[in-house]
Amino acid sequence: MFSSTGAQINLEIEQSGNYSCQAVNSKTLRYTSSQPEEISVLKNITNIYITSSSNVPVEGASVNLTCDASGSIFIREWMINGVELKPSENIVFYEEKRVLSFRNLAQKDTGRYTCRISNSFSSQSVDFTMNVNYGPENVQISDPGKVQEGSTLKLSCSAESVPTAKYTWIKDGTILVQSHEYTKENIKSSDSGEYICRATNDITLKSSEASHALHVTDLKMENVYENTSNTGSFNTDEENKHVYENTHDIYDRNM
Repeated sequence: MFSSTGAQINLEIEQSGNYSCQAVNSKTLRYTSSQPEEISVLKNITNIYITSSSNVPVEGASVNLTCDASGSIFIREWMINGVELKPSENIVFYEEKRVLSFRNLAQKDTGRYTCRISNSFSSQSVDFTMNVNYGPENVQISDPGKVQEGSTLKLSCSAESVPTAKYTWIKDGTILVQSHEYTKENIKSSDSGEYICRATNDITLKSSEASHALHVTDLKMENVYENTSNTGSFNTDEENKHVYENTHDIYDRNM
């Protein structure tokens, strides 16, 4: 019990409870008490932090983000990229928003997550960046077009992947090189065939492939074909008509 006439009292958090005031008249020995009032002793919000249930979140997996702090916690708020985060089929809150749970991670869940904790006279917030690992997807090989014998072959491969995929080039079951590009100088007709680019993600443990059919043109045969095309000409209709008329005149004179 405290005896005071309007003086401030410094309370500790364990002294939260219902308080009332009692007035006593020492002459009449009569007293009266006020209605009890609940007083909550609060601590400032400090040491806020976010933890993740996974250090390597992967597309299709589940993950929990937990927001905690020291002090008297009244309200928790979650945001992604500055926009309030609301429950959905994929997002569920537990323990009065202490835990943010993703049932099935998607690529769009990558972003900057903010947790804000507050009470009536203090607040703190903290950011956490989550990068969802996915892929590889949409593997593509650049098309070099027509390739002539003796020239330089350059194939390039790309894929959508987080983290960046690793690439392996394969031809006829033989690994050629491990790089996103394959280059070979002075190619021959024997280099024709199917080239496969295999993209691999070391985090998702997934791989995907694309193939490219390459035909190396024999330069000598191409030159022969072009020369044949140029020399193998035919008479036009006008030229044929002129030849017919000359032949007819000669026939008439002989008659």
